[in-house]
Amino acid sequence: MLTQMREQVAIDYSKFNPISWLLSVVQDENVPINVRVQACKNACKYFYSPEAKPEEGVIELPQIQITFVSSDDERTNPTI
Repeated sequence: MLTQMREQVAIDYSKFNPISWLLSVVQDENVPINVRVQACKNACKYFYSPEAKPEEGVIELPQIQITFVSSDDERTNPTI
């Protein structure tokens, strides 16, 4: 019975792409942030294997200047 249901879903939604759907949820600003974060975590499973480990050592990144602009004024935050 379950196999028949899966086959029918595959026929009915043959163009459905779960990765695209998850990424659309991640980018939808109308979706609550906790749902977007969970969708992002689930989408990452398609791109990164669970066995993936960070490379050995620490990579030193250069400092960058970040500028935040609001509608009221322009402010520059300290270098991080």
